[in-house]
Amino acid sequence: MILWVISLIAVTVPPLFTPQPKALNIIASVIGVTALILCSKGLPSGQGLIVVFSVFYGIISFKFRYWGEMITYLGMSAP
Repeated sequence: MILWVISLIAVTVPPLFTPQPKALNIIASVIGVTALILCSKGLPSGQGLIVVFSVFYGIISFKFRYWGEMITYLGMSAP
């Protein structure tokens, strides 16, 4: 629980100091951190969150035209 809270603070606080924090990026980071912690515990819900994270990251990659990242996450992590 403590690791999860510290991780959430680490990924949510720094973007708040940028000129225009992007909500989608923060949401994807929170989902990603949560998914990794749940997967490390061996919980199946972590794998479900990885699929959700892959979709969010695919959308972010598409917006920034990172085609390789988009293909990697949507083609390998989501399925």
